[in-house]
Amino acid sequence: KYTPKDISVLNFRFFMAVAFYVLPWAVETFGWQFLEYPELEGYYLDFLNALLSAVWTVFALILLHKCWAVLPPDWARTTPGRAVGFLFIPVFNIYWMFQAQVGLATDMNRALDKTASGQNAKMSRAVAIASIVLPCLYVIVYSVLLGINHEQLDVYDYELRSGAPYLVFNTAIYIISLVFAWQMWRAAKALVLYFIEQSDSPLLSPVPAPHADDEHETP
Repeated sequence: KYTPKDISVLNFRFFMAVAFYVLPWAVETFGWQFLEYPELEGYYLDFLNALLSAVWTVFALILLHKCWAVLPPDWARTTPGRAVGFLFIPVFNIYWMFQAQVGLATDMNRALDKTASGQNAKMSRAVAIASIVLPCLYVIVYSVLLGINHEQLDVYDYELRSGAPYLVFNTAIYIISLVFAWQMWRAAKALVLYFIEQSDSPLLSPVPAPHADDEHETP
């Protein structure tokens, strides 16, 4: 079931996700500093950023799918298809993000706890939570500020997105998300390598999987 090809797939998906993750960050962080006519050119910048972010999202989701697929079915609270697919359900996806990301960290750590070689590859649930909470906080604060200053929306949007506080917070979001992706990739690789070396591992035997709402571990 587990072969070196799984490592190659994980590597490809991770590095493609990172490549397309850095590009929209650079556009969003530095692009607004060089606009001569922000009211007009800002729309083109937003379009480019949205396009790059869409490509990154695709690679991030297929990486998430592969990491769930690495877990033995009896150790995972959900299937890879559900982990990714339920993220597209409006409103429900707010809850499901925690199951797909924090749940992955919990289940992956449970499996790695049973391996001697995977202890250093365990994921941080705190990072997984932060990778969800910070973007949500960004959307709320950004929307509120634009709503308050709606009379001069274009001018205020440019001033806000080219200011230091916005750049710092936006960069923090990107760093946290990148760290989560790296931890996810590292943990999945460690598990695959373990199963390649230990094809008769007890981890591949059926065990009770936790319920989706069971979150007893601490970050």
